[in-house]
Order: sequence, then C-alpha cells, then structure tokens
Amino acid sequence: MLAICPEVSCVHDRSRRPLRVHDVHEGLPASLSVVEVQSTFYEPPRDEVMKKWRLVTPSLEYTMKVWQLVTHAGNSPTYRRMKRPLDPKDEPGFFRDSPIVQEGWRRSVECAKLLSATAMLFQCPASFSPEPENVDRMRRFFDRIDRPRARLLWEPRGAKWVAQRDLALSLCRDLDLVHVVDPFVTQPQPGHPVYWRLHGITGPRHTYTDAELQQLHRMLLDAQPDEPAYVLFNEMPRIGDAKRFSRILEAGS
Repeated sequence: MLAICPEVSCVHDRSRRPLRVHDVHEGLPASLSVVEVQSTFYEPPRDEVMKKWRLVTPSLEYTMKVWQLVTHAGNSPTYRRMKRPLDPKDEPGFFRDSPIVQEGWRRSVECAKLLSATAMLFQCPASFSPEPENVDRMRRFFDRIDRPRARLLWEPRGAKWVAQRDLALSLCRDLDLVHVVDPFVTQPQPGHPVYWRLHGITGPRHTYTDAELQQLHRMLLDAQPDEPAYVLFNEMPRIGDAKRFSRILEAGS
C-alpha cells in the first residue's frame, strides 16, 4: 500500500486560493486518500472545525503536525501565523520542560483524537541542531510524555542533521519514532518506514518534472519498506504532482 498525500491548510494553490480539506478530497483517486493537516502546527483549529472535517470526510485518513509550541523556539518566524501572542516569559520549543511546551503537546493530542489522526509529526527547524543539549532535551521529552495511539514522526531539518543522519536514525530507534526525510535531500534508510515529505527541489514553487518523479519512484523501490509507505508533497503545485506520481506508480504496477 502507498499513500500519496497532498498537505493541506498551510499553503495555497497556484491561484493563491487557500486549500481546504473538502477541496483536496473531492475527486481524488483512492491512492490520494490521506492528507496531512498543517494548521495544527501554526495554531490548532477550534474543536468544531476539526469535527466538521471528520464528519464530511469519513473515508479520509488524517495525519497532522504537532503545534509549534513543542518544537520551535520563540524567535521562529512561524509564530507570525499564531494569533495568540507569546508571553516574554514563555519558553516554547526545542522540547523544553516548560508549561507552554506541555500545553502545546496536550492540545496536539486533543487534535489527534478529534481527527482520528494516524500519525503526529514533530517537525524541527534547522536551528534545532544536533547539539548534546538539544538531543538530551528531546530524549527527556519522549521519556516523560504519555504516548498517544497515533504513530510519532520526527523530521529534523537542516544541513547539520543531514550530516548527522546516523545520530537521527539512532534517536528514532531509541525513542520509537519514524525518521521523516525529503529523499531528494537526505538518503532514506532501506527497510525503514517511509514517511517522506517533498519540499520542492528548488523551493516551494517547484513543480517536479516527470524525470524527477521517475527518480522518486526508483528511490521508493530501493527503500523496500515493510509497511505502507507515505509520500507527501509539500510544495505549492502539490496536488498536481501527487496525481502525476500516482499515475506513474499505476503504470509501473
């Protein structure tokens, strides 16, 4: 089984029109029956909104991003998208043992339950580098939390983590996390779970060429996952690219 997933709620299509869950779901082939919700990262929606998503898309599988309060420090530009202002005394991000990080995790778990999300993604910025202090904070965070039913995924970003791929894999093994990569940036580990997030080779406006999608297909075959694979397109032309990749897979099956 392969789930090819366009992400929703964060970026826009080519017309700059916000994409909503029902827009993405209508008319999609079965292989595109999964979406990753990004609005839970910036500022989680109201309960009523998520309940409505679940009601109108009963067959859709949801995965979601954990609220940035858990992963991103207070100086991150991503907080510009959060309506609620941070208090100068707050200590968000980097898996700190602080009240606001605890709040971010608690609300993320609530969202996962409302969406019946099958996976929760911790996306870390490049500023969360593989320094001993950060690694120790991360280990202590996952030691103290209660595990939800959803799978827990971790996407380290930045060149330092690409260079420290073995450390990232070791952390995922020790903490029972899925290592999330862009396979065009970080070489996937064969035989490991596949949850890939494609950010665009040249940036968020990148449209993957047929040759690049064929290369992606070969990388997926080489990865040899033992369980269902998830490939998510996170650039602006993501829905079209996801559909084109689905057709490549169907032709090669």
